[in-house]
Amino acid sequence: MGPPRIAIAARGSARDGLGHFMRARALAEAFAALPVDLRVFLLGEESGAALFRHSQVSHHRCNSDAELAVELAEFGADAAVFDMLTLSSEAFAKIREHSGITVSLSPVFDRLRQSDFLVHRTVHEDPEWTKTAPFPERIKGLDYTIVSERCRRIPKRVFQSHLAQSPLSIAISMGGADAPNRTLEILNVLKNAHCSLLIWVALGEAYTHSYEALVKAVSGTKHEVILVKSNESMWRVLRSSCLVICSAGMTTYEAAFVGLPSINLPLFPDRNYLIRELEEHGACRVFTGDESGYAKMLQLVERWEKHRDEMLAMHEKATKTIRSGGAQRVAEAILKRI
Repeated sequence: MGPPRIAIAARGSARDGLGHFMRARALAEAFAALPVDLRVFLLGEESGAALFRHSQVSHHRCNSDAELAVELAEFGADAAVFDMLTLSSEAFAKIREHSGITVSLSPVFDRLRQSDFLVHRTVHEDPEWTKTAPFPERIKGLDYTIVSERCRRIPKRVFQSHLAQSPLSIAISMGGADAPNRTLEILNVLKNAHCSLLIWVALGEAYTHSYEALVKAVSGTKHEVILVKSNESMWRVLRSSCLVICSAGMTTYEAAFVGLPSINLPLFPDRNYLIRELEEHGACRVFTGDESGYAKMLQLVERWEKHRDEMLAMHEKATKTIRSGGAQRVAEAILKRI
């Protein structure tokens, strides 16, 4: 018998976001360090392949669900790992027929109930999961949070030095695509802050809205805005901030890992269970993703600008929340179940 055959399939787009590609890449790199036969398949836009350009892991881009099914059926993986929101029932059935086990990294995958395992990054679950059977076995907890090794923790002394500077440096990161352009909405709220702010705006590979509109949103105000188009190097830039405003996706977990306090404005409130544990640990704050939540966000930013010790306390709690090596633990857990 040869080494275990591992297939990782991820989908990303302006609608689905690009976080699935980032997580799949981190897991693929963890598997690449083990004695396995690894194949990575990408579905979606070209921006997904761009995220692998600096990775040593080879990958193949598929043009359709049907093509992915053919590729995985021919490979005959011992474990087929999916990080995506949707896959056609026909494609999944074909893949499952020719694979040992099926694993989902996404808690909202539409083939979740037909999968064998779910790797879940928190102990909290969607109450709907167990109302109807069947449901896959869960491998869950913060220890199974997959964070790229490109994320580096911010030392306390560095964070303190940033806190001591004026204006207060904050960041906005609403995902690689931000299809509804919530970045612009948040800038239009922050421009009314009574305090001066230095605002870093992180824009992903798939952001297609007007950059000029972002600049105009704060023109004529006392704030500075810096637009950054980045994915892989995002945390090298954002580590100079004291706070990040995000939408409760992978960025929330990465922010907690590096030690950056976050304000979360979820687009889907029924998925708040995904970041509840981080909030319980004091690593982030969560508001509704509407006008009421935006108002609370603005109030909190203005408060923290005056009471920066509160952000330091959150930084210290965040850095203790997520351990390193999550991708390796996920890879090992999958291998044990083959």
